[in-house]
Amino acid sequence: DEARGHDEAKALQFLSVLISEFRVTKWHFVIIMLLARFVMTSVLQLLPGEPWQQLASAFVLSLCVLFVFVVERPVLNSHLWVFQTLGFVIQSSHLFYGLIIAVSGI
Repeated sequence: DEARGHDEAKALQFLSVLISEFRVTKWHFVIIMLLARFVMTSVLQLLPGEPWQQLASAFVLSLCVLFVFVVERPVLNSHLWVFQTLGFVIQSSHLFYGLIIAVSGI
């Protein structure tokens, strides 16, 4: 049915941001992003040491991912790239702020 095919194409167009997020040649970024999220949400909590050391590790990891993300531009959609880049900037700034608070003992 021609009308149904048009509706499916329109639905896929709206979902394409989720389906084809990264460039074909940058497929490994899916793994990198999942690994970075996993490390920042669970593995860093298991590291021995003071909370400021955990925050420092998370901050360095966040900056590294942000740097690679900005240099490589792995995302197809430019608006999504800006959104994710801003997300990493905000995340890094929050971690830096938390690190300052943890080190100063406030």
